[in-house]
Amino acid sequence: MKRLWLRLTLAFIAVAVLSAATAALFANQAVGGSFQRYLAQSRLADSGLMEALADHYTRTGSWAGVVDAIGTLRGRGVGAGGFGRAEIIVADAAGHIVLPAERAGQALSDEERAYAVPVQTSAGVVGLALFTTPGNAQFSAAASLFLSDLNRVLARAAAFAALLGALAGLAIAQGLSRPLSALASAARRVARGRLDERVRAGGSQEVAEVAAAFNDMTAQLQAADAARRKAESLRRDMVADIAHELRTPLTVIQGNLQAILDDVYPLTKAEVATVVDQTATLRRLVNDLRELSLAEAGQLKLDRAPQPLGALLERAAQGFRDLFEARRLTLTVDVPADLPLARIDGERTLQVINNLLGNALRYTSEGGRVGVRALRSGPGVRVEITDNGPGLSAEDAAHVFDRFWRADKSRARETGGSGLGLAIARQWIEAMDGRIGLETQPGHGSTFWFEVPAQP
Repeated sequence: MKRLWLRLTLAFIAVAVLSAATAALFANQAVGGSFQRYLAQSRLADSGLMEALADHYTRTGSWAGVVDAIGTLRGRGVGAGGFGRAEIIVADAAGHIVLPAERAGQALSDEERAYAVPVQTSAGVVGLALFTTPGNAQFSAAASLFLSDLNRVLARAAAFAALLGALAGLAIAQGLSRPLSALASAARRVARGRLDERVRAGGSQEVAEVAAAFNDMTAQLQAADAARRKAESLRRDMVADIAHELRTPLTVIQGNLQAILDDVYPLTKAEVATVVDQTATLRRLVNDLRELSLAEAGQLKLDRAPQPLGALLERAAQGFRDLFEARRLTLTVDVPADLPLARIDGERTLQVINNLLGNALRYTSEGGRVGVRALRSGPGVRVEITDNGPGLSAEDAAHVFDRFWRADKSRARETGGSGLGLAIARQWIEAMDGRIGLETQPGHGSTFWFEVPAQP
């Protein structure tokens, strides 16, 4: 009984049978009484009593002597087949009994009125007449036969209705259960890991809504699984990148120290300086990772205050000027005099500018140009650092702020980049309620920009 189609089918059959049974009950009650009255009226008409009563009233103008009139009728032999054991009741037009004598003056009961037949003359209805015996026994056989036939017809109708109910129940149940079964099968496949599973939103509106909700759920699960896989891939790549970044300076340190121990290298300041440089690289990498982790966890402590962003740009440019001149690169700075103060952490913003300038220095060919400018941008201040280097493809530009990502991996060791500078820059700018981005095109250079809130 747990199957939906079976329960619906049985419910339809039950409704059909109960409806037929209810119809049979009311039909028996209504038709039974009507048929009894019909038999009574028919018997009175066939007995000749109605004509005799009408003739008597027409001749006498009253019901006096009606007993003699009925006696004459019996004497003619009508009573043998017409009256039998029946008692004759005659009443005037108002329903007051005149025959039998022991009930004279009494009013007809409601049941007797229901079975009474009007006595008609040319003057209209002058009285009422009916046959009666204890329990109306004279009618029971005919009435029972009629009702028996009626019940047989109703029983066949009930069986037919039950069959139609079963067919309708099966059709409706199949229409409901088929999409639900498909939904259950799809859910089992999703449980086995097939997150691309979808179902057709068919059937009733309610079933279609469930199917649509299921499809939305599986789409979200699929997206979440894809995000999880991507995050896991990024985590593996990050661990591999960290291990790779640490391996290089550690290998150099270990190799140099081992060479000194083996007297391959002399214990000189130059050799010690090489080891110190590699430890500095390690320290810088560890510090960068720590800063990045704090920023991503929302635990980065900022010292935000109104700062002249133009002064920070000039300071950063001054620090890079010798490096740019050594590579014959032109560095320009454009800061308007009315540039508003920016609400920033000065030291971290300076580090962001240094990261972007260092990036431009690494990837701009000798004789190239790098321009730095600041401008008002809506409620904030915007900084742009533009170079005429090789530029980046759209695919590379999408990863430029990822950890350990480098546009040219073959040059990474030569330039000393760890691949964390731009990732850290993004986290710091976003921590200051700002934005950072890149506009680039292969062969046409790149523009790194960031926006930070201006001091109100």
